[in-house]
Order: sequence, then C-alpha cells, then structure tokens
Amino acid sequence: MHHIDENKIANLSDLRVIRKNPFFSFQKRDRLVYCNYLEHLILHAAIVKETNGKLSIGGYNTIYTPLYKLYSEEKNGRINEMSDKDRRNLNAVGLESDNLREVLVSLDKLVESYK
Repeated sequence: MHHIDENKIANLSDLRVIRKNPFFSFQKRDRLVYCNYLEHLILHAAIVKETNGKLSIGGYNTIYTPLYKLYSEEKNGRINEMSDKDRRNLNAVGLESDNLREVLVSLDKLVESYK
C-alpha cells in the first residue's frame, strides 16, 4: 500500500506521524493505492524527484533493500529457498531478473542524485 499524500507528508503509515497529522482524510481508501514492490519503489522515487529529495528517500531505501534482496536471491538461483510470500512478491513484479536489475540501477541513480 502506498499513501498518495506522501508527497506532502512523509511516513503516513507511521503511527507517530498519524498522531501529529490527525487528518483522517489521509488514511481514507481513495488516498491509498495498492501496488507491488517495484511500483511502490517507483512511486517513492517519483516523490524524491518531485520534492527535490526532501521527501521519500527513507521510504525508497526501505523498499529498495527487500526488493534488491529478492532480485539477488533469484539471480543467484536461490528462488527455491525463498518463502512463499517472497516468491509471490517477486512474481508480482513481473520482470525477468535482468530487466528488474536495469530498473533498480536506473532508479537508484535517480534517487542518489538527490541525496
């Protein structure tokens, strides 16, 4: 799940942030979007770009790490050692490992330019 308004307020899924910004409208169904790991990463990268690195770098890093780990496990032939959940998450991305790697490298270059 991704909060659409994270380009305005960071970490909208964090309870401490929710308490500081008690506007229930940020948590309503029409302000949330279902997405897979890669889509979620792209959304955070877009927010990093849109806000000139002021928001979403933490969210980007939080999502990048497990996605890269899944890619690495698949690339190293350890897909059978993955949990069912990890396999489902990787399959939901829908890219071959080489294509996923290209996307990850491109997104990382983009985000790094704002750090």
